[in-house]
Amino acid sequence: MIASTSPQNKAQIQEIKEIAIAIAIKDFSPLMITESFVKENEIVNSDWKLTQAPFTHHHRSQLAFDSKVTILAQKNGIAFIERINEDNTQLQIKSVADKCVNKLTDVEYQGIKIEAKKLIPIPNNDAARSYLTEFLVASGAWQDYGQAPVKTGINFLYDLGRCKLNMAISEATIKQENTEKSWEQDMGGLLFSGTFKYPPFDKARISQTKQAIANCQQDWQEFNQIVDRVFLNQDNGILQRFLFV
Repeated sequence: MIASTSPQNKAQIQEIKEIAIAIAIKDFSPLMITESFVKENEIVNSDWKLTQAPFTHHHRSQLAFDSKVTILAQKNGIAFIERINEDNTQLQIKSVADKCVNKLTDVEYQGIKIEAKKLIPIPNNDAARSYLTEFLVASGAWQDYGQAPVKTGINFLYDLGRCKLNMAISEATIKQENTEKSWEQDMGGLLFSGTFKYPPFDKARISQTKQAIANCQQDWQEFNQIVDRVFLNQDNGILQRFLFV
C-alpha cells in the first residue's frame, strides 16, 4: 500500500500542462522572428507583453509573452509553446501559428508535430514508480536488478489515421515553488508526453501545415482523454485509489 496523503496536501497539488506546435522549416533564419515582426503583422495580440528580454541570435530566437505563449525559432524550424491552465481551454497557439504561416509563405515547410505534456505531482516519491512497474506492466525479476530501484519509462504508439501518436510515460521530479515548509523540497511525479507526428509534406506544403495546425485543438483534447480515461482511468478512481491511498 502506498503511503496516504492528507486532503489538505491533495488540494495543493497542481498539474503542469503544456502544448507545442513544432514546424520543421528548411534553412530557416531565426532572426526573422522579432517582437516587431509578430506584432506589426498581428500574429500576436498587441497588448501581449514580454515576460523577459527577447533573445535574438542567428542560431536561436525566443519571445516569451505574459499570455503564457512562447515563440521559439531555430535554424531547423519554429515552435509555438503554450502553458495550459484548463484541459478544455481554447488554445492561443493555434491562431498564432496559423497567422505566422500566413506571413511566412516563402519558406520551405517540411513537417509538423504537436507535442502535449501533462506532469502530475505525487507527494509520495515511490508512487510513480509503483504505478509504472506494478500497474502498467507485469512485475518480474527485471525490477530487482541493480543497486537502486529501477527507473522506468514506457512508450505506446497509436495510429490515429490523420497522424501517429507516440505516448511516453515516465517518472519525473518536480521543483516545488510553494514557500510552505512542507513543500520546499522536490516532489516526484508522473510525466505523460504525447507527440502527434504528421506525415512528411509533399507539394502542398502550406496547406498541409495549416491543416495540421487546425487539428491542434483536437489533438490536445484527445491527449487528455487518453491520459485521463485510459491510463489513469478516472471513472474508476485509479489515480486516487492507487497513487494516493
